[in-house]
Amino acid sequence: MNSKLFIDTAKDLFTDWLNNLNQYIYDGKINMSGEYSFANILRIAESPTHFICELYGSKQYKPGQSITVEVSNTIEKVRNTTSFFSSKDLDANQQKAVFKITGDGNTLEGLLISTRGDLDLIQEKIKLPVIPTNINYPEAEIPIIISPEVASLLFNDLELLETDGIKIIYRIIHCAIIINKKASKEELITFFQDTTKRQLKSLNLASRLIGLNTIFNSPIEHFAAQLFSLSNQDVKEQVIDKFIQQHSNEFAQALGYKRALSQRKLEWLERELDDPDESKPDFLLERDDGYYDILDLKTGAIKIKSITKYKKSGKAGKIRVRFVDYVSELIAQLKDYERYFNLEKNKEYAYQKHGVKIQSPKLIGIVGNYNNFEKGEVKDALSQYKDNIIVFSYYDVVNMLRKIN
Repeated sequence: MNSKLFIDTAKDLFTDWLNNLNQYIYDGKINMSGEYSFANILRIAESPTHFICELYGSKQYKPGQSITVEVSNTIEKVRNTTSFFSSKDLDANQQKAVFKITGDGNTLEGLLISTRGDLDLIQEKIKLPVIPTNINYPEAEIPIIISPEVASLLFNDLELLETDGIKIIYRIIHCAIIINKKASKEELITFFQDTTKRQLKSLNLASRLIGLNTIFNSPIEHFAAQLFSLSNQDVKEQVIDKFIQQHSNEFAQALGYKRALSQRKLEWLERELDDPDESKPDFLLERDDGYYDILDLKTGAIKIKSITKYKKSGKAGKIRVRFVDYVSELIAQLKDYERYFNLEKNKEYAYQKHGVKIQSPKLIGIVGNYNNFEKGEVKDALSQYKDNIIVFSYYDVVNMLRKIN
């Protein structure tokens, strides 16, 4: 099976399954007593031995309403199957794990799998709800290892927690299917159908149905936990962006705005030779006065120990705090968007096409995670820029979401 066939087949299988579930809700075969949503975004990866599809997201649909499954990214190439689920950049198969999975047709479901660390203390620090069933191995370095010979595997409703000193890596897996690349399309379909048939025998256990998110706290808390999880993963920017688009209203509200416009195409009618033909800011945020600020996303940058660095100016100069190149690129992109709106023809196009008015905009960048964003150093690094530039971490956004909750 090649990657395109895997993606197309997985998308079709999940689309049919989620629509069947929503029809069951409409028909009363599944009784949902509280709020719920559907994970309807597929993230696709490929290791040397396996294809991986992870279903994430949290979009609310009315009972019986047609559900569309979206693919968030081009296929990701990962070093080995384990590394898709672990933050470690080493050969995962050489590390100690809580679980080592070697058999065929395994299912891990409804667990918090954690490495060494005081779980109560960690929960107090990150303040995220976790599944009560905790499996812990004090000497483990990573939660799981997936052997190359595994033919098929399902993860459903899992939380992975890695700790190393003060570093905390938290990962939610609503649903992930791992299948050996030697498998045929028919074998993938059979594995999926066998798995879902077992679930159909327990329709009353709605909290464990693949792709159906039962929300025990609130939709905003659910969104915040998933966003924190994504910021702890080595993902492409579009994976996070696709998820935030599903929650643009809550996202805008948390940041203090009326609404957020995503990926609006801006043509450069007035431009210099090295300017692009068009730009697409991740979000344009409407203020209370009707004008818009500009926001762009990077990732949680988990491979970067700190998003700031110390740099000496001149031979005997002062040591100053500066951003690493990854963040500097984000700020440069934001300043390019600002320059777009400084040109009159471009400003008029944005207003006529999208109703966007810009005046003295704030330029907001979101980058970094709980482990690599030190607020004092970020403040010092921002001092070299104009006051209209703001940089938040994803953990900052999570806490803003909790305040509106």
